[in-house]
Amino acid sequence: MGISSLQTNMEQPVKSLFRISSQNEGVLSAEIQNLFEPLREFGGIQIFIHGSYADNTMTAFSDIDDFIVIDDVNLSKIELQEIESKLKEIEEKFYELDPLQHHGHWKVYTSELKDYNNGVIPLFILESAICIKGENKIEASINYFNTFNTLSGSISGFCRWIDVLFDDYFHDRLNIYNLKRLVGSVVLLVPLLNQIKGINIDKRTAILNSGDLFSLDAQKLIQWATDLRSNWGELIYSGSFQEFVSKQPVVGLENWQKYAESNSPVLSACQLSKIKPSKGMVENFITECVTHLDESTLVPLKSSDYVQAYELVEEYSIELGALAVGQFGQVKSPGISDLDVFICFEDKDYKIAQEKVRLFIEHSKEFCHVFTHPPICVAESMMPSLPYLHTINNLKIQYKKKNFDFKPILSEKYIDLLNILWTIFILPGLGSVQQDLKWLPLRGLFLRLKNAHTSIDNLSALCQISTDAQAESNMLRDMVFNSFCETRLSVEKSIKFTYEKLSNFGVLKNSSSCVIGRRLILREGTYSTLKVGGLTVYSLPPLLYRLLKDYFYGRNKELKLYLSALNDVSKIANDLGANMPVVSLLREYEGISTLSFKKRIVFGALSYFPYSVLTKIIR
Repeated sequence: MGISSLQTNMEQPVKSLFRISSQNEGVLSAEIQNLFEPLREFGGIQIFIHGSYADNTMTAFSDIDDFIVIDDVNLSKIELQEIESKLKEIEEKFYELDPLQHHGHWKVYTSELKDYNNGVIPLFILESAICIKGENKIEASINYFNTFNTLSGSISGFCRWIDVLFDDYFHDRLNIYNLKRLVGSVVLLVPLLNQIKGINIDKRTAILNSGDLFSLDAQKLIQWATDLRSNWGELIYSGSFQEFVSKQPVVGLENWQKYAESNSPVLSACQLSKIKPSKGMVENFITECVTHLDESTLVPLKSSDYVQAYELVEEYSIELGALAVGQFGQVKSPGISDLDVFICFEDKDYKIAQEKVRLFIEHSKEFCHVFTHPPICVAESMMPSLPYLHTINNLKIQYKKKNFDFKPILSEKYIDLLNILWTIFILPGLGSVQQDLKWLPLRGLFLRLKNAHTSIDNLSALCQISTDAQAESNMLRDMVFNSFCETRLSVEKSIKFTYEKLSNFGVLKNSSSCVIGRRLILREGTYSTLKVGGLTVYSLPPLLYRLLKDYFYGRNKELKLYLSALNDVSKIANDLGANMPVVSLLREYEGISTLSFKKRIVFGALSYFPYSVLTKIIR
């Protein structure tokens, strides 16, 4: 996959412009037309109806799918408020036509079309939509980076929903509101998987061609969902459902959706399809969906593709007046590794240039996939603080308009601090994905695993233990393109083991504790956050515990340097009206106040009590 033909341009850096015109001249029912009558008097608004109401394939399952463009550039604040108020009224009427409607309006503001996420409502579906107000054309600049990530997240999310909802289905506790959500999730995954593979087709066509993606067993689940959509009327015309709907006047349309989600009846759908879903059928379907997701996110690339992407970003940054451009580390696993770019601009150019570089990358269909995060863009005045916030030892400057001391001499103790802070930073995220591993894209899991293995090696070195955890990451990366499924199982297992190892790193039987607040204790031990009555206990492995204790108690010279540098960069970014180029590695704990001198004395004295006594004293 070569990208050398892409050209840069200052005003329109990447050709991501998408133009769409509605080709459907069909006529909507008077019922739908009347729904949107309150908006007829307003200018600056386009209304499209898409889906089954637009292609005349409505069934009892159908809900109302609209797409509304609001001109927030030219409309006044009062006009915008009036339109939003009318839209809310119309949305409530959706529930009269479909008491199980799961979503409201799909809307976008004109200003958002300049940086459009095509993963929410893909604009290509509007070709078959009916325009009932305003111009039947839309022009947007597509953010391919956000689009891809949104599609990836949606596919993972729907797989999770299907897994959870089928558990309720098999135990006869799935209400009809969530049954509709389950059926909709199964069929929606088919066009989403096509879209992430670059095939832009509507839901109906995608389902008809599902054999292109799925095995016969997985297709059975799609057919089951299709049967339920076709025969949905047998459920909603039942006495139990009509009795449920009769409560709308009492509940109120403004509260109906939330009420329906929890209180709709559980109705048997066995008679709606000859296909009987099984746990094995569901597992196969989800596995095939996740495999397609992995194949889409792990694109076989060459090292030269990363080189070309870097060169394009460097060239564009130089056009914007960059003082220096470089790259962190090496790309050792093309198709898995991400590209880490560094750029420095003059303060006066920083805010605009930072945003232009982001758009240049994210609007590039050709190379945005080699990035998983924006470049580290810094203003010139931030440069003295950068080494205290980021281990820049592996930074290679490839363009330099101005000389900087890019390799300041930091103490070994300070490098150790950054490594411990990095572990504190990644642990919460690594813990939060433990329950969702089987649905998350494999590339993201690889990147998390590499971070965790790096932390193990760093902490081991601090304890003078010889390890090479990163070798396991490299080994798994080498095998992935030969077998996605086998590699995924190995990666999931490795992440669980590595998280467990980091969580217990250096834990001893006799642990220390300290009081941080009136209802907050920090404890040395296995990584966790516990609620004991009204008390919160943050537990961390020894190295992390000691550093976090120093943070709350205002100790540790190196830590003070880090916090001072972070504050300096934050102030500069704020003064320039720009985004922070780096995140705080302590952000998980920033909402907790550090201790005053008086509290340090009082809480410090309390810390000598055993943990069991402490929990009773401060409750």
